[in-house]
Amino acid sequence: MAQVEVSITKTAEILRASIDNVRLVFNGNRATKNVPEGPHVLSWTVIGNPGTAYTIRITKPSGIGCSGGATLGNDGIDHGACRFII
Repeated sequence: MAQVEVSITKTAEILRASIDNVRLVFNGNRATKNVPEGPHVLSWTVIGNPGTAYTIRITKPSGIGCSGGATLGNDGIDHGACRFII
């Protein structure tokens, strides 16, 4: 098992994120989850006012390279996902 840390920066109102369809619980701007070795998926949905921005990325372990972010468009919603391997 390895501990994965996900960090966010956001001005959006709602951010929901999960690893392998298990919702992450953020404490401030960070969430952690233990995952077994192998492939995984980080997915997210952000809802907020048009023009608000967010970023999300895996900060631990280092070197995963799984991240996303955007400025919300007129609909105020963005979704994303990335695959990573531990």
